[in-house]
Amino acid sequence: MSRRILPVCVGIVLAAGSYIVLWHSTAPLALALLVHAGPSSQDCGHVALRSDGTASFQCFVAAATSGQPARVSFALQGIDSPVAVGLFSSNGSISRIDLSGPAYFEAGLPRLRQVQCASPAYAPSQTFQGVAIPVPVVACNATSAP
Repeated sequence: MSRRILPVCVGIVLAAGSYIVLWHSTAPLALALLVHAGPSSQDCGHVALRSDGTASFQCFVAAATSGQPARVSFALQGIDSPVAVGLFSSNGSISRIDLSGPAYFEAGLPRLRQVQCASPAYAPSQTFQGVAIPVPVVACNATSAP
């Protein structure tokens, strides 16, 4: 009897671990960017929390303005769930995808929201009441939802 319980327990632990790793991360955003921009698109990277993404953003803008498909993503600070934003260019247009994952203590799938961009912008930090906060701003003047 105990020999049958061990494989079942191992399977449950592996399934739960896979769920946490995949849905409580930025993996769904990376997959969405790859699907929309295409497998041959230029990957300008993923900018981790508290990292300067200026070079990655400039890589994306250079590729997008030259008409080449490209993608880039930025991790943002969430309170109880993963939050990230990605930009991709495809067929001459630029779009933004926002990721908001389920809270770490909740079950559920991450939420992805896509808008088209007129002019994306990036700033490595923002200011609140005169104090610089190292949280990036990835702005996108939305033109319309696709």
